[in-house]
Amino acid sequence: IIAANMHRMILPRQSQIWAVIQKEHSNSYLYYQITAGMLGRLCFSGNITELDSTQWNIIEDGIEMYNNVSHIIDNGITNRYATHISSYKEPEGYQVIVRKSTKSNELLVIVHTFENSSSNISLDLEGDYEIKSKYYRQGINAYYENNKLQINNLKDFDGVALVLKNR
Repeated sequence: IIAANMHRMILPRQSQIWAVIQKEHSNSYLYYQITAGMLGRLCFSGNITELDSTQWNIIEDGIEMYNNVSHIIDNGITNRYATHISSYKEPEGYQVIVRKSTKSNELLVIVHTFENSSSNISLDLEGDYEIKSKYYRQGINAYYENNKLQINNLKDFDGVALVLKNR
């Protein structure tokens, strides 16, 4: 939440966001942490040498996604969509950050759900987009149809990163 709010004050390319990774973290938590890191400059810490192969694959996929979106983080305009969040300590609902590239016809969409979040999020976007790349846990479904981004099968504390490209 704080990293998303910082977009109003500091350019995301100037903001280091740390993903603290431990071997006891669930796969779902890894997606949540790594997508949070995509709100700025993704940095890692923790006991990463103790991770298993599945955890490493999630991290490597996250790094690949980050490398594919870093140009949007560098040069873009951010819009934030969220339910009312009254507590940073015990957040409820969700937040969506849409960062539109100023150098290409792409959008970076970062979704974080919190406690008591809806399992489905629909976001109206202007333009005819297609999903170019996705980063989220197995079981989530995302698609773009009729100027709406639909993300389904979300659970509490999910993290989703998408790149949409104008057709």
